[in-house]
Amino acid sequence: MINSIVNEQKNHIWHCSYGSIAQHHIACIEAIDAAKLLAITSKNQEKRLEIEQQYGIKTFENLEDMLALEDLDVLCICTPNGYHLEPCLAAAKAGKHVITEKPLEINPERCEQMISACKEAHVILSCIFQNRYIPGYLKLKDIVAEGHLGKLLLCNVSVKWYRQPSYYANNNWRGTLKGDGGAALITQSIHYLDQMLNVMGPVTSVSAKTKTLYHDIEGEDIGIA
Repeated sequence: MINSIVNEQKNHIWHCSYGSIAQHHIACIEAIDAAKLLAITSKNQEKRLEIEQQYGIKTFENLEDMLALEDLDVLCICTPNGYHLEPCLAAAKAGKHVITEKPLEINPERCEQMISACKEAHVILSCIFQNRYIPGYLKLKDIVAEGHLGKLLLCNVSVKWYRQPSYYANNNWRGTLKGDGGAALITQSIHYLDQMLNVMGPVTSVSAKTKTLYHDIEGEDIGIA
């Protein structure tokens, strides 16, 4: 993902929000010779001090202050699902490339705003879907592309993941419509929906049923589509 943005010069990458997923992004950035992590934002002062000590980089409470730095090339957005739009628009306006965690945003309208802003600013907008690079999935794509399965009529995927109640209780945005955009479908199942679309092609119509049976959340914890 980042390799598609970097060039012969080392690109300076900065993070918007420091949560659990950001630590995975940092590990990937540090593994790429052509990338360097320069700064991270966090509203939590204790986290900022921890980050400065652990990584020896600058930290900021506000994105606007970090955007003022001139030697930064790429924004990596690790905020909750429903808070990707604003930092993306700000980065595009500043002429910075954008990498964001999945999903791109929580509804098509907000996604379109991100896409339009980056197109107008002539910067790259990239969304993390690491499961596209799983070896078994890549092999399946080759088999389909080579026509070994003939005409595809049906693709069936079951996502039998489970999240403890603490997964939602410990993060007040998870499972909410504003912060998460839903729950099981948009956060966990999205990887498999993405793979299905890549193998089968665009959909023409959708029929779905969702329900919340177990967790005390706004979003769904089970769905059939």
